[in-house]
Amino acid sequence: MPNPGLLRADIYKAGHLAARLTQHSDYSVHFAYLPGYTGEPLAWSLPLGIERVTPQSTLPNFFTNLLPEGYRLNALATSLKTSKSNELGLLLALGADVPGDIQVVPAGEVPLEVPAVLVTDAESVSFHDLMGVVDRKSLPGVQAKLSARVSALMRTLPVNWNSEEALLKISPDRIPHLVENEFEHLRAAHNLKIPVAQSVLVSDREGVPGILVSRFDRGPSGERYALEDAAQILDIPPVAKYSADGDVTSESLLTAVSECAASPALAARNIYVQFLYAWLTGNGDLHAKNISLLKTPKKGWQVAPVYDVPSSWVYFKDDMALSINSRVKNLKKRDWDAFAYHAGIPENLQRSLHKTAIKAASSVSWDRLPFTGSQRYGVERELSHRRWELEKHL
Repeated sequence: MPNPGLLRADIYKAGHLAARLTQHSDYSVHFAYLPGYTGEPLAWSLPLGIERVTPQSTLPNFFTNLLPEGYRLNALATSLKTSKSNELGLLLALGADVPGDIQVVPAGEVPLEVPAVLVTDAESVSFHDLMGVVDRKSLPGVQAKLSARVSALMRTLPVNWNSEEALLKISPDRIPHLVENEFEHLRAAHNLKIPVAQSVLVSDREGVPGILVSRFDRGPSGERYALEDAAQILDIPPVAKYSADGDVTSESLLTAVSECAASPALAARNIYVQFLYAWLTGNGDLHAKNISLLKTPKKGWQVAPVYDVPSSWVYFKDDMALSINSRVKNLKKRDWDAFAYHAGIPENLQRSLHKTAIKAASSVSWDRLPFTGSQRYGVERELSHRRWELEKHL
C-alpha cells in the first residue's frame, strides 16, 4: 500500500502547477516534477525530470534558501510551534510568496496573494510594532525586515520608483545605524554603472529610521520574475554562504552564476565589480546569498540589481565574506589581477573598471553617517589605503 505522506506541498512556477514535495512517515522529503509538466525548470539545480529525496524534514537546497535565517527563523518556528528543522512545514507557512516566481502551497490549494503591510505614511506607524508581526512573505536573510506595499502617494518615494512592493528594514540593536549605512552605500553604488536596487530612508512616528528597498523580483503591476541567489545556483545550503563555512569562493561563485546568465561575459564583469566595490567600501558580507540572477521578459537571465551593501568594516569586520585568490584579508593588486583573469576581463577593461569602482567608493560620504571617533577614522584610513593599492597601478 503506498504511503500517503504526512505532508504534501504543490509547487507552482510562474502560475503553473509544476512539482510536488511529499514528506513521508520516516520524515524524508521526496521532490518530483508532475507528469506532463513541460514548462521552465523550478531552478538551475532542479532540471526537468529530476527527483530528490532529503532526510529528516529537510529540503533540497533551493527551497531551504527561501527560508529566513537567524532570529527571524526562530520567530517563525516559535509562532508555528514547530522545530527549525521542519523545513517543509516552515516553507508551507511562507511559500505562497517567496522570492522569484515560485509559490509553494498545501497540496490541492490554489496560491493566493499574501497581503503585505501597506505603508502610506511611515510617520504614522511604529516600525518595531510592524516587525513584531511574523511576516508570511518569505524574505531570506538575518536582518529585521518586512515586506511592504508602498503607496504611490508616499511623500518620500523618488519620482522614478517603479515597484509597488519593497522591503522595509530597520537596524538591529547589535548593529547600530545599519540602515543609514546601507542607504549611503546603495546611493554611491549607482556610480558603478550597473543596476542597483532603488532605496529610500524613512522614519516612523518614534523617529526610528528604516530603509525601503524595492522588490526587483516584482514588476510594476506585481508580476513575478524568476530569481535565484548564488547559493541556490551553487546548490549549497545557506549555512555555507561564506568561504569559512564551505567550499564557495568568489571564483566559484562568479563561474557558476555567469554561466547561467544570458551574457556570461557581462555577468562576470558585473560580479567582478560588485566584489571590487565591496572591498573598497569595507563590505565583508558579500556572500553567496547577496548576489543573484534575475530573469525578466525582455532581458532574460542577468545579474540582479546590487543590494545589501553596507560597510561592515565600521563594525570591525575587516575580512571578505568570500575568498579572492585564496585570501580574505590584506588583498593586493595581484589578487585582483588573478580574479580578473579568472573572469576573462582583459587588462585595459580591468583598469577602466577599477577607475569606476574607485570613483563610486570615493563618493560614499561618511559625513552623512552617524559614526564618530575611532570607529569612523579607522574605517576611513583603511579604505583610503585600499584605494591607494589600486590607484598606484592606474
